[in-house]
Amino acid sequence: MYILYLDESGAHREASYFVLAGLAVFEREIYWYAQDVDALQKRYFPDIAEPLEFHASALRPPTSERVPEPFDQLSLEQRRNLLADIYQIIRARRGVIFGVAVEKAVVRQ
Repeated sequence: MYILYLDESGAHREASYFVLAGLAVFEREIYWYAQDVDALQKRYFPDIAEPLEFHASALRPPTSERVPEPFDQLSLEQRRNLLADIYQIIRARRGVIFGVAVEKAVVRQ
């Protein structure tokens, strides 16, 4: 069985489209994903004990927006490296990433 995580982006903004994306992971891999992400958190944020949510939007905000805490502690290069490390976990663990851009006008009826 696979565990599926879905998320949307852009549904609450004035954009004409939103993106629905997901990650499918074989159920026995979830533990190892968690271990890998926990290790990343310890490396980048050794003083934060509670689990962090790593969102690309927080690590790569538009230039007009401020970087949210605690990611504002990292330089742009460190944030890019953190994203690359997260993507490497997905690649190494053989997760399946997918997404679709949806025009809002088509689904509003």
